[in-house]
Amino acid sequence: IFIAGANVTERADWPLAEVKAHVKRQRAVLVRLRHAPIFHVGVVHGIALGWGTEFMIACDYRIAVPGAKFALPETGLGILPGAGGASELASLIGPNQALRLGMTGEPVDAVEAARIGRVDELAPELAAGLGRAEGLAARMATRSPTAAAAFKAAALASIGLSADARRAVEAYAYEHCVDSGEAAIGRKNFATITAGAAPEWGPFTPWLP
Repeated sequence: IFIAGANVTERADWPLAEVKAHVKRQRAVLVRLRHAPIFHVGVVHGIALGWGTEFMIACDYRIAVPGAKFALPETGLGILPGAGGASELASLIGPNQALRLGMTGEPVDAVEAARIGRVDELAPELAAGLGRAEGLAARMATRSPTAAAAFKAAALASIGLSADARRAVEAYAYEHCVDSGEAAIGRKNFATITAGAAPEWGPFTPWLP
């Protein structure tokens, strides 16, 4: 099991307001994770049901290994995937595949998940998947935290905007890197950086669109 999701019987005696508040909190947690100023990689090695599949929506990059399985069983339980499954999945895999998973509950394995864009990469086994994630993390660690976070914020904020609005978001994010001093550090240490070493970047300065 990667994340098996909820056992809905635990909510049998909950007031309706408590059920709604619980899922609202889950939704808010995953939104915050999606927008965290880090490169968040998920490696799925087992069953990712319901909230497990929704958790992967909040990842920036998704790796699956043989044995991984994804499904959204919620509509068969009289609810819907309410922590991103209904609102965000279609933007990642297209409306038809999202409707297939959400309306039928059909499980998909790692290969099918990669085919439809549910995961970004396949690894032959767990150790290789974790190694790939650690390699990406090591590369991320050499980057300016301020610039990398600004890139992520701009990329996510630009989704669904007009071309002019996307370029405006990009311009603001770029200028933030200049104003924070990170661009100057990059220029000063250009030879060091191109040789494969990381300079001492400045303090992390978040930018929000």
